[in-house]
Amino acid sequence: MRGKEVAGDDEVTRERSPRHSDPVGELFSSEEMQAIREQYEERVRVADERREELEWQVRLALARIRDAELGARRSADEMARVHQTLAALVGEAEPKIASPPPAPRPPPLPPAPSSNGSSSRAPTPLRPGYKRLVA
Repeated sequence: MRGKEVAGDDEVTRERSPRHSDPVGELFSSEEMQAIREQYEERVRVADERREELEWQVRLALARIRDAELGARRSADEMARVHQTLAALVGEAEPKIASPPPAPRPPPLPPAPSSNGSSSRAPTPLRPGYKRLVA
């Protein structure tokens, strides 16, 4: 419990409760601590439920994207078959279906620096429009 302030003529004194002689801080009873614990447990439960619901929604969205992608591939394959059939009916030579371009490769990693700290490789060439800075 906190003491209350009593104002006198020129001074302000602070009355303390008889149980506490030192103002150490606010102390909680076991009932208050249990109530605080229950509040935190409720917050954690609500947060876990929200997280699980969001995770479920993300999984559903990913499944829809995967299904749409597979549907698009099936449609593209069907269109290619129809194109081949029409080309064969018209009498064209075997039509060439464009294959998808290969996936871009990431640039190669530079070699690790040598253990003595000096690099034995040549400096990197400058890109157009850039200047080399000398320290």
